Amino acid sequence: MRLVKRRVTVVTRLALALTISLVAVAATAPPALAGPYTFHYRQSAGYGSTSGTSDYNPSTGIGSATGSVKDLDADGHCVFARITFTSGETRDTPRACPKGSSKSYRVTAHGQVSLVKMAKIQT
Repeated sequence: MRLVKRRVTVVTRLALALTISLVAVAATAPPALAGPYTFHYRQSAGYGSTSGTSDYNPSTGIGSATGSVKDLDADGHCVFARITFTSGETRDTPRACPKGSSKSYRVTAHGQVSLVKMAKIQT
């Protein structure tokens, strides 16, 4: 009986040590944006759409967004996308207007793309 109790205690202590080790590893994990370095995005609203691909080069620290923006509404507005990077820098894409027109873009900045937001502006 004593031998069984001792084995249970050792196993319990080992499991506790393993749990503490796993928690320590999880606490030091890199941020979620550390990889993968490419993602695809697509946004659409009644007035326009944008879609493209974001890439990040960790050796240079430069991120990019490549895609197109399209005007879908004859409302006197142009459609564009505002790309925000983890460095805090923002880049606006070329404006697409009138209805039916589209513009391709490639924007770059320091950091990874953190937000792509489509908007429209009065012409």
